[in-house]
Amino acid sequence: MPKTHNPLPDGFDKDRQALEKTMRNAEEYAKFHLEQIGMCPAALFISREHGQTIFKPHDIGTKDSNDRVARVGRLMCIAHNADACVFISEAWFVEPAQGRTLDSNISPSQSPDRQLAVALIGETRKEQVHRVLPICRFENGRFKGLGAARKEQSADLTGWHTEFMPRQVPTQMERARARGILDSVENVKSLKGENLQGLLHTMHEEDCYRCREQRKGRMMS
Repeated sequence: MPKTHNPLPDGFDKDRQALEKTMRNAEEYAKFHLEQIGMCPAALFISREHGQTIFKPHDIGTKDSNDRVARVGRLMCIAHNADACVFISEAWFVEPAQGRTLDSNISPSQSPDRQLAVALIGETRKEQVHRVLPICRFENGRFKGLGAARKEQSADLTGWHTEFMPRQVPTQMERARARGILDSVENVKSLKGENLQGLLHTMHEEDCYRCREQRKGRMMS
C-alpha cells in the first residue's frame, strides 16, 4: 500500500521548527570553530527547503562592509526562498550584579565587567529571537564550552545584522532577480567589493553532522 502523508498537527509551526534547527546548527558551528581556531567567525545560516546554506563574509566591522554583507544576506534569503535564518557572531555582554541595573551610558565593549559571548539572532517571516551564549574557557585560555543562554527573547531588533528575512514569500520573479544579481560579477562587486566566489558555501545536514561527530571523537580521545 502507498504511504499516506500525515497532516501536520494543529498549531505546528514549520518555520519555527526550521528556526530552532538552524539555531542548533549555528551553535555547533560556533563550538567547532572555537575549538579549532579559538574564535567564532561571523556567519549567516539560511534554512531552505532542501538543507541549509551558510554565508561567511570575509570582512565586517566598517559601515560600508557591514552594509554590503547585509545586502548580500538579504538577497540570498530571497534567492533561496528561506523559511528561517540565523546570524551568528561574537559579541560583548554584561550581566548585571544581583539587585543592580546596567548603566545604559556604557556600552558592553567598554564595561570592565564585560564578557565575550556568541550572539545568535534568528528570524522567520513572523518573529525574531535573540540568544546570547557566554564563551567559557579553562584557565589556560582553551575553549571549555558555551554557557547557558543569558538572553532568550523575541524582539524587533534593528541594525545591519538583522532583518535578513523578507516579510512575504518572494515570488518566482523576485527569486530569479535576486539570483541574477548574486550571479552577476559586476553587481556583486558593487554589493560586496569583490566576487562572491569563495564566500558562499553550501552547508547540508551532513556537514553539521560531521562537526558533531568530530567534536565527540576529540572528547572521547
